Amino acid sequence: MRPKQIYLFFLICLIFLSCNDKKAPDISNIKLNIKIERFDQELGSIKPDQILEKVPALRKKYTWFFDDYMEKIISVGQLTDTVYYSNLG
Repeated sequence: MRPKQIYLFFLICLIFLSCNDKKAPDISNIKLNIKIERFDQELGSIKPDQILEKVPALRKKYTWFFDDYMEKIISVGQLTDTVYYSNLG
């Protein structure tokens, strides 16, 4: 019975020590300039007859994200596939 009381004592101490009323740091004076670029909107705004000319520019702008999005999210394949552009249209 004695070891259970010791464990219970340490558990209660741990609970009380972890529940303190520390205030969060004040971050209201930190200024951020965030620009959100919407890849999905840019891709969706491309007309089917403009795919061949606009997709390489999107790939250059978004680099690795473009490849991951095309291959893994919407599954159109890799840029080197012969049916790549037909899958986009």
